[in-house]
Amino acid sequence: MIDILYEIDGQIRRISGATSNDDLAVTADKSDGVKVVVDAYKPLRIVSATFKRGWDYDSDCRIMVNGYQSWTDTREYSIDEKMPYIGKFYRLFFGKPFRASGDYAIAHYNGHKGFFHGVSYSYIRQKDKYTLFGSLNERTGYTFMYFDVRQSLITFVKDTDGITVEGEYVLFDVKTYSGECDEVFDKWFADMNIPKPRAKHACGYTSWYNYYTGISKEIIDRDIDSFIASGSKIDIFQIDDGYQTCVGDWLSLKPSFKGGMRRITDKLHAAGIKAGLWLAPFSAHKRSEIATEHPDWLLRDAKGKPVSGGYNWGGFYALDIYNPDVRAYLKKVFDTVLNDWGFDMVKLDFLYNCCQIPAHNKTRGEIMCDGMQLIRDLVGDKEVLGCGVPMWPAFGKVDYCRVGADMNLRWKETSGEKKMHRERISTPNNINNTVFRRQLDGRAFVNDPDVILIRDYNIRMNEEQRKLIARVNKMFGNLIFVSDDVSRYDDKQWETYNYAVDGKQVEIKQAYYLGKKDIYVSYVEDGEDKELIFDVTEGIVMRDK
Repeated sequence: MIDILYEIDGQIRRISGATSNDDLAVTADKSDGVKVVVDAYKPLRIVSATFKRGWDYDSDCRIMVNGYQSWTDTREYSIDEKMPYIGKFYRLFFGKPFRASGDYAIAHYNGHKGFFHGVSYSYIRQKDKYTLFGSLNERTGYTFMYFDVRQSLITFVKDTDGITVEGEYVLFDVKTYSGECDEVFDKWFADMNIPKPRAKHACGYTSWYNYYTGISKEIIDRDIDSFIASGSKIDIFQIDDGYQTCVGDWLSLKPSFKGGMRRITDKLHAAGIKAGLWLAPFSAHKRSEIATEHPDWLLRDAKGKPVSGGYNWGGFYALDIYNPDVRAYLKKVFDTVLNDWGFDMVKLDFLYNCCQIPAHNKTRGEIMCDGMQLIRDLVGDKEVLGCGVPMWPAFGKVDYCRVGADMNLRWKETSGEKKMHRERISTPNNINNTVFRRQLDGRAFVNDPDVILIRDYNIRMNEEQRKLIARVNKMFGNLIFVSDDVSRYDDKQWETYNYAVDGKQVEIKQAYYLGKKDIYVSYVEDGEDKELIFDVTEGIVMRDK
């Protein structure tokens, strides 16, 4: 059943079903999903748009709901589970900036068992049979998919907030696919006409998970030298956050990087290694030069206040990507980074920030799609690693993409951490996303499951947990990074590293939950059928044969 609430001439009106009135016509094709097109005879604002269909949920089915962006927890649920939400303490005392990275201002959370929602795609699995619901069009707004077991319903809701339409407008374009896992995802990506990624398996280094922002040219030089001296495989060496004086002021280097970046990239290129650099191009620290000297560059809400992206770095704002001066600044930044400094790949983070609110008569989904196209236009043929980005707009626009939360330096979460936002730093969430977004790898982009942790210092994980992360990343991902000074590796650590980065493909036959915390994986490696069961909450291997 289609239901559309709209505003025209100052009045709120409703139209239900595929029909027409004096304001608009609604047509629907429900043959293999749902496609709903609105033809507005004069300008009108769509307040809400929903489509409901019945669904009989079997007791043993599993429901996979895709999280809003890279970091948002994503996994399969049994029908009697609850979807996580932010605890009352965090909602009351941390406010909107704490929730900026997720869908909390858009989606409906009711806290009931058997009520789940995903964004852009989701599936219901009955043993080996998958029923995939995949959106073909998120430019007109994000498609939220609600699964209500108690009401035997699936409800599609389009995020149309902030737009006025006239003429023909596609509200929903969701197709339903049934079959085996690879079959349904192949059909969906074929219908979207997303080209297979040009990038393949790669391995390398990122400075973040050992030093965080405490980097210097001496640390970077040392870790480059360690890799070169080892003679081990490395494709990309990436410098992460901490080289710049302030987030947003990307061309202003800290004194610890005196001498510039070209010397570093030349050194890497001489060793046959690609150079990568981290940026958050749609964000600016509240005390950055571009925020304080160009306040008109900031995205602003209906009250004229700058839109906060969160509490990172002490607070940061979103940039308005439609501002010509913002675009000119970003062009200068990428020209400098890629051409003058000589970097081959950019890791672009916190990308969700550009589409937090609707603006310029565009939905959040359209803004995010425009943002990703802007990135590709600015970067050209150089490689992009996307992070903190809603999945669908990144399809076919980035070479690599993070599919999970930031890895923690310990495995188990505290009860307080579990009540934080769904985009929190979390090893269990990271592992879940790596497993349950595996179908995007090689179709939308190359999956980046985040870093593997091999060192035994500056970390709070035991050897079994560190080896499990390396194993899961190799099995389910294809961009494998470490953050270690590899000169400190012993023979066993080198064995783990070499296994994780060897590029030999593992065929996943099945991957699902056994109960509430154990993940079962059936796979083929080196021509042999194997099984792995591990406790994702504790990082303990339960069976390995």
